[in-house]
Amino acid sequence: MTPAESFYTAAFPEPVRCLGLPLKPFCLGHKILLHRFGSVFVTGEGAPSYDDLALSVFICHHTYEEALTAIAAADLDEVLADWERQLERPTWKHRLRMKEPNLIDLNGGAALFRDYVEAANKTPYYRYDVDKCGEIAAPIDQVLLSSLLENGMGFSEAVNMPLSLVFHLWLTQKAAAGHVNLIDKAAEEAAKETAKALHEKLVADGVIKEPAPVEGGTDAEA
Repeated sequence: MTPAESFYTAAFPEPVRCLGLPLKPFCLGHKILLHRFGSVFVTGEGAPSYDDLALSVFICHHTYEEALTAIAAADLDEVLADWERQLERPTWKHRLRMKEPNLIDLNGGAALFRDYVEAANKTPYYRYDVDKCGEIAAPIDQVLLSSLLENGMGFSEAVNMPLSLVFHLWLTQKAAAGHVNLIDKAAEEAAKETAKALHEKLVADGVIKEPAPVEGGTDAEA
């Protein structure tokens, strides 16, 4: 993927549905809330349960503000239970017990949701000089949010912006300030392949010679 393709995909991610619900583009606010509730999809600790997957999907079905309201609602348990019933019995035949309830595919849903989160965490390729970077004892989400707010963006706009787009904008600012170098990975790999092919041709034509292999060990002096 070229840098341009990476940016445009970050600005308008592929739509995703999970457990029957359309998901909003994964954003900084979603990541903050998933961390707050200890979701394994952001902590990486353990295997997801149905409750973990359902709550994560429920949060990402909403904007940050909508999720806060929905989670605090008195009827949250009832809403989640009704949603589970709809997944298990989506048709009138299911509801009239004329068909067996559907089995919820936990593994498939978890894999789909994990891909959704991982896609949102993709950044442009970049390099930086470790010696020129200061250390900040704060999570990257805090750094990103602080940067957006410092540049005049409103809180709601900042927490609801697609996460990958946040990374792209932040790294672009860092590159403009000379703190990182953004890399066209595809062009770099193509250049390496071209250089390799040219080297092999020059060797084959006898223009240059490969260095002789170094023998192992040393000769003992007489």
